[in-house]
Amino acid sequence: MVKTVAGYTLSTRRRAEGHVREIDTVRRQMTGPSAENRGRLDVRSAPGHRRQLSQEVADYLRDAIMAAQLASGEFVRPERIASELEMSATPVREALVTLEREGFLIWEPRRGFRVSKISSQDVQDMFNVQAFIAGELAARAADRLTDSDLGELGVLQEELERASLANDVDAVEGYNHNFHRIINQAGDSPGLARLLSLVVSYVPDRFFGSVAGWTQASVVDHAEILRALRNRDLEGARLAVVMHIRHAGSLLGDHFQPRDQAASTDLPLSRFPTRVPQRTRTP
Repeated sequence: MVKTVAGYTLSTRRRAEGHVREIDTVRRQMTGPSAENRGRLDVRSAPGHRRQLSQEVADYLRDAIMAAQLASGEFVRPERIASELEMSATPVREALVTLEREGFLIWEPRRGFRVSKISSQDVQDMFNVQAFIAGELAARAADRLTDSDLGELGVLQEELERASLANDVDAVEGYNHNFHRIINQAGDSPGLARLLSLVVSYVPDRFFGSVAGWTQASVVDHAEILRALRNRDLEGARLAVVMHIRHAGSLLGDHFQPRDQAASTDLPLSRFPTRVPQRTRTP
């Protein structure tokens, strides 16, 4: 998703230079005092807090794009998002610039930020990378997990099954996260864990509840993972985790419906909560 200007014709290069100037204008607006914050002191306007808040907004919008909650070609208006999330527009603008750098958004001069086209194959590619790393960590964890760890995994699996039957998506997500966290930490590889954390930051876990079959897949797939771990089966654990994550990617890929035509110029605000939900990306 790296963009370059080299090799452009003069007219195209001038358009690109205009693009850079407009991006710089947005960035200058972000660093200056926003209209809504002038004349009052607010700890939320502190640079450190603003950076953290802008990253939370970027995470949330990235998830929405990857889960097709925001359509390809759809314009993302910072003022609308800021109003719905009950925050100033400054961290939202920062988040949009971050996503433009990553290739999730496209800046259009005099029009704003538009969602890039992302295919179901793009989504599955990301899950394949996650599956490879998580599978290696599971194989390493198979002979390192303690009996206490295995007991905790068993309890989490039982709770996950109950939450799935109750259709409690939030609880399923929490048990799923803790289940994988124990395995990944037992893999005892800080380097792989850091890589996995980076990859997982692009996985839209906030929206898995809207993906048909996800909770049931967690229940069935986790049972296979737990069986392999209890048997201290290194390759079995690797395969079970790889298949589980690819299964999740396949479900999301089926759910993902990229749209080539631009949608309406405003976001349907019902898609957003009144606050940005915070999350911890512990692999």
